[in-house]
Amino acid sequence: MPADRNHIEHGVLVRQWKWPLRVVFWWVMIASCVWVYAIAAHWLWAWRAAPQAPLAHSRAVLESDLAALARLRPRLIEPMRVASWVASTLQGSVLDACVGAARALMNWPTRYRDARTRQAGAGGAASPTSGKFDAGAQFIVDQLAASSEALGMLATGTQIFAVRTALYLASLPLLALLAGVALADGFVARARRKACAGRESASLYHRAKLALSFVAILGYVACVGAPSILEPSRLLLPIVLLVTLAVRVQVAYYKKYL
Repeated sequence: MPADRNHIEHGVLVRQWKWPLRVVFWWVMIASCVWVYAIAAHWLWAWRAAPQAPLAHSRAVLESDLAALARLRPRLIEPMRVASWVASTLQGSVLDACVGAARALMNWPTRYRDARTRQAGAGGAASPTSGKFDAGAQFIVDQLAASSEALGMLATGTQIFAVRTALYLASLPLLALLAGVALADGFVARARRKACAGRESASLYHRAKLALSFVAILGYVACVGAPSILEPSRLLLPIVLLVTLAVRVQVAYYKKYL
């Protein structure tokens, strides 16, 4: 019995330490998938709209989104700063990952071979790829210079994704205000239903709970993948209203007795 108890306690402790890492991992994976989806969608829109000059079309869309972002009047967050941070973080992370992978594939085997050669006593001089010469980083630089248009499309798509993310986050103050109103109205409706012996509906509560996350995620995916956003309020306001309605229904049909 003590051994089983120690095993159970150890398992619970491990799960308590693992769940934050699991949440972070899945959030990073979902964000990466949405980022790749946004780049692929804007690449497709650019090729369909302007097959001869897709990069120029993508840059025109980026300028339009930046103009829409500049028209916003921030209250809690600075959208331009958020967009710049998201774009620089994504581009820097991808570049560092590519350079690290190239160094692991090109630099480390060469240095290991030179070390084995020096130990064997044959050819004491190091090869040109060892020492200060960074073959992996130079390979990435050469590849970036060779694929200028593709790199421009990737960079422009990443910047569009960052701007759309900042536009979506800019609706959070309005969402918080309307969600507060919906919470108050929902609690009043729940108290009235509880006092008057109203109908209990767990199905409405659970459907509203699922709709809350579904509308928020689907709205974000539609926002980052839309061909262009000339007026952000036309896209963001329906999403905010639907999320607010889901919050109101969820609170109003919460179970009467805890």
